[in-house]
Order: sequence, then structure tokens, then C-alpha cells
Amino acid sequence: MDRVDDVPAPAQSASFDEPYDDFDRRRPRGRAARERESEYRPRRWWPMVLVFVVIVGLVAGAAYYFGRQYVDSQFYVGPSASGDTVSIYQGIDTDIAGFSLSEEVEPSRIRMDDLTEGDRSAVENTIPVESLEEARNRITVLSESIAEAASAASDPDARDSGSDATDAGTRTTEDATTGDSPANPAVPTTETQESG
Repeated sequence: MDRVDDVPAPAQSASFDEPYDDFDRRRPRGRAARERESEYRPRRWWPMVLVFVVIVGLVAGAAYYFGRQYVDSQFYVGPSASGDTVSIYQGIDTDIAGFSLSEEVEPSRIRMDDLTEGDRSAVENTIPVESLEEARNRITVLSESIAEAASAASDPDARDSGSDATDAGTRTTEDATTGDSPANPAVPTTETQESG
């Protein structure tokens, strides 16, 4: 008796076209299936992305608001866009990515060529001030400085008189209250440059 005939054919001889059903047979059904699915369910990413976008938006909005408040509270005196006259600007003298953080508020009639060398240098480097009123006072001081320089140039005898000492003392007191450079002994004035 042949025992070889009773042996079933090996599994390798089966056709490869048959679907593999082991996964479906092992998959639990019913409540156990739902519990296992929820366990392996991928996390939803959109709530995290939404929270991230909202936080970034709030930070950017707050930075813009408070930055704009700071920039709008700053003033300075500087040369006009053409470079011929002196102007008052609101903002700070900086450009970011091609956008200027300042705008001209008030032009003046003071020409840059009329300023003394020290005043011209100060205006070219911009003179920061606390308010629009202080900027207007600075413009007034610059025009007075031009008038004094023009009167001193046209009348050389006025330099020797005592009235200049009184005017210089008054100017020093005014400049000390507004913070102008003639009250600061470290910054030479036009008169000391001419006499030296």
C-alpha cells in the first residue's frame, strides 16, 4: 500500500492568483473592531495647524500694532526727500524691505545750504525729538541760527560789541533747555571754529 497517494499536495502548488484572506479572517468584528480602529486611527492634523496659524496671526498682529504705535510716536528733523531743505518727519529714519518707517509731516523753508556746518551735519544725521512741538521748536532754533550767522557775516563790527555776549548767553540758556549742541562744550560752535 502506497502511502504516497494519501498525502495531500503541498501548499506551494496552489495558484498564486487566489486572494490572500488571512487578514480578513483575523480582523475582529463588532465592538472589538471599533475599539481597535479608534486605537490605530491617525490623528487629525488640522486642529493643530489651525491653532498654530491663529497663534502666529495673533503674535504678528500684536507686533504690528505695538510697533506701529511706537513708530508713530517718534519724530525727527532731517533733510527733505530732495535734500535741499529741512523737514520734520514722523517715524524713525529706517527702511525695512524697501518700506520707509517715516513720513514727512511738515516741510520748512530752511535751505540746507544756509545752515552752518555744525547744524547741517546734525540735520543730515537727523535730530531725534520727542514730539511735533519740539521739532517745530528745533526748526525755529535753526532759523534763528541762520539769521544770527547772516547778521554776523554782514556786520563784522557787531561781533566786538557787548550785545553779542548777551545774545550768546541768552542763546546758551535757550539751547541748554532744548538740548542744542552749543550748550554742550564738547561740540564746537561756529563762533569757536571761526575764531580758532
